[in-house]
Order: sequence, then C-alpha cells, then structure tokens
Amino acid sequence: MVLEALAILFSLAIGGLLLVGFFLSPVAAVFALRGVYRALVRLARYPSRRVWEDAVLSLGFLDAGDRVMAGRLRGQEVRIEELWLGFFKRGNRLSVDCDGVIPPDFELARRSLLTGPSWGVDLGDIELHRAAYVGGPESVVLAALSWSARQAVLEACRAGTLKVHLSTVSLECPGSAHCLPDMAEWLVRAVEGLSAAKTPARALAASVESDPLDAVRLRCLEALVREYPDRPDCARACEAAFGDRSPLIRMKAAAIVGGDRGFAALAKLVDDPGLPAPLRAMAMDALPRASTPVSREELVARHLRSDEGPLRVAAARAVGRLKLAGLLEPLRRLATVEDPACQEATAKAMGALGDPGAEPALLGLLSHSRREIRIAAAVALGLVGTRAAIAPLGDAAAGGHGARPLSTLVRDGDALEAAARKAMRRIQGRLGGASAGQLSVVPDAQVAGGLSLSVAVGGELSMPGPQKA
Repeated sequence: MVLEALAILFSLAIGGLLLVGFFLSPVAAVFALRGVYRALVRLARYPSRRVWEDAVLSLGFLDAGDRVMAGRLRGQEVRIEELWLGFFKRGNRLSVDCDGVIPPDFELARRSLLTGPSWGVDLGDIELHRAAYVGGPESVVLAALSWSARQAVLEACRAGTLKVHLSTVSLECPGSAHCLPDMAEWLVRAVEGLSAAKTPARALAASVESDPLDAVRLRCLEALVREYPDRPDCARACEAAFGDRSPLIRMKAAAIVGGDRGFAALAKLVDDPGLPAPLRAMAMDALPRASTPVSREELVARHLRSDEGPLRVAAARAVGRLKLAGLLEPLRRLATVEDPACQEATAKAMGALGDPGAEPALLGLLSHSRREIRIAAAVALGLVGTRAAIAPLGDAAAGGHGARPLSTLVRDGDALEAAARKAMRRIQGRLGGASAGQLSVVPDAQVAGGLSLSVAVGGELSMPGPQKA
C-alpha cells in the first residue's frame, strides 16, 4: 500500500517535470499529460481500496485482482467489478448469469428516454411500468414478475440501473463499494423472483391466488387460460378466482368454467345492483350457451326491461347470441324504444333468431333516421325477410345513385346500399326465385332488360319489354 502511494507521487512528479518541457517538445507534453491523468486516476481510486477489501470480506467473495471479485450468494454466482465512470467518478457492476433459468427473450431495463412510457408489456402494476421497461412474451413476463420479484426489481431500480438481457441480470450503481453487500442482496432477490419463469404455469397460478393487484391477477388468469388451458394449474387458478374480491376476475372465471356453475356466478353479477352497469353488461355478454335454457331466458327477459341502457343492450345481444326464440316479442317492443344503441342491437338479434315474425319491426327500423340502424335492419331482413321486404329494400338500395354494381358500392364505402342489395339477393335465393349466380334483382325496374321480383303479383319474375315508340 505504501509502495502504491509512492508510485502515485512519483508519477505526479515526473508528469510535472515533463510539463516544464512542453515548449521544448510537443511529444513530451503529450506523454506528460497522459502520465498526469493516469496518476490522478490512481490517486482517486486509492482511498477506495480499503473499502473494496472490506466489501470482499463482508461478502466472503474471492478477490480476482484489478477490482474484480466473484462468489456465491444464496446459491447464485455473483460477479462484481468496479467501473470507472469518468474523472473522479466510480461505480460498480454486479451481474448474475441466469442461463437456463430466465428465458433469453425476457428483457428488463430501467425506463429512459429510449424506452417510452408506452413501450413494453403492461402487467397492470403502474409503479413498475413507470420505473422499468419489460419486454418478451406476455405469459413469460407475467410468470417472471410475481409480487416479490416486482418489489425486488423496484428496489434495484432505485439503487441503480437494473438490466436483464440474454439471461444475464446486471445492476450498475454509481458510488464506492460501501453499499456492495446491499446491492448484491437486491440483485439476488430480483434473480430469485425472476427465476419463477422456469415453471410459468405454476407461477401464473400462484399470482392469480395471491397477487395484491387486481389488474395483475386478471392478466395472469387470462394468460394462464390462453397458454395452458389443460394444465391442473389452470383449473386450480380458476377455482381460486371464483372467490376473488374483484367482480371482473370472478366474471372471467365463471365464463371460463361455463356450464350451470358459471351461469349461476354470472347471473349473480348481472343481478347485482351495486355493480356498474357496464360491468353487469359484460357479465351478460359472457353468459354461456351450455346452461339451463329456462334460467337463461328468464334472466335475459328480466333485463330486456331494464332502465339501464348498457344492460338492456347486452340483453338484446344475448337474445341473438343464445338463440332465445321465446323472446322475440320483447325484442319487437324494444325496437320502438328511443335508444339508438338498443335499436341497433335489437335489429341484429332479430336477424340472428331467423324468425320471419321479426319482419314488421325490422321494416320499421329500415326507415330510421340513423344510418347504422338502417344498415343493421337491412342485414337482418336478408336473413328473415319475405317478399314484402323487397320494395323497401329496393328503396334503400337505390339511394339516389341508380343501379350500380355491388363491388362498386363496397369499394366506395356505400354500406347501406350494399347491405340492401345483398339482403335482396338473399331473400331471392332463400324463397326459391333464383339460384345464386343466375339472376340478380335490379332496384330500378324501369331499366330495359332488367329483372324484377313483383310483390303485387305473387313474386313472379318479369322482364320489361322494349318500349313502344
């Protein structure tokens, strides 16, 4: 140690002498500046030598020389090296090789200008999303970042720059070696948490059961069902989700399980007046087909009369999706309610039922002031309409443009006219007036040579002859 101090002083003295010869030789000046800089660097590092040695003893690591140490801490092989970050500025880098433990496509880095706030996988943990960028497959990210792992990552990010790249976890911190034991502890805790990615299904199920954040539990459940639907861990997580405090997670679990049990849980959510109407509507949309038909019809019929718009719209959608043919009459009454969203959903539901008894209500909606409702009514009439719908559909198809090819209508974005033309063709094909590809209905019957379907004469086909002079 004394010899090192003498060497530093000697380098400074030699550098000073060479600076004197600056005007005699520029080459000597360059060597002088280089020698002085190196001497100052060694002088800056000299006081930290004892601190470095204390850190080596505290951690029980092996000093490999040149300010590098390595050793095992709680089963992890940790390497620590001192960094020279600039003039009189030091730091340390700690790293752990996790090959075979953390997937190579998992990435984590401290949030910076290069990793904007919208980049990376959003786990539902706002604090972590602000502090760190996380990349990789969503299921892997969710499995790796359990609650304990996220807390360790946040601690490490507060201490320095944490980075996970190609299965190597590293932590860079400015300052001397005083805090190396704490930094090594933070790094190892982060590695232990991230190592849960080795068994992603088990890790996801554990997060569904115990993570304190509702958004994270929901994302873990969705990832588990999407990636590992046949694993026992998925069944265990769904069972735990049935008793979750979040109604959204209970709804997701009930939709996954399905059957009478899932229906009962969803019906309970739909009937709960303490929940927001949009959430109850989501539960209505999730009602399973594989449940008791009578129970489904009673539940949906009850909420078709609801005063809450979102719930009423969801009930109308459920009628069509679940094919509840016994609720056609309530749907027809609902078509007269002055609620555009409800009327559009009603038109689509009546089309899905396929009952011609819906035609009068759909013809009424075909003349609605809102374009999207007229389009929905036209599409539904193509599914359930009779000859009586041809003339109104023809009026809607004309649209002031005359007869244009269907491809032109679609290309030009004329959705109403295109929907009406398609509906007319469907009715024509369904009623046996023509085979597909043989005949087409032309809205303007005055066009010479055009074919029209006569409503008044019982549906016979007529072709206008040449006009008399």
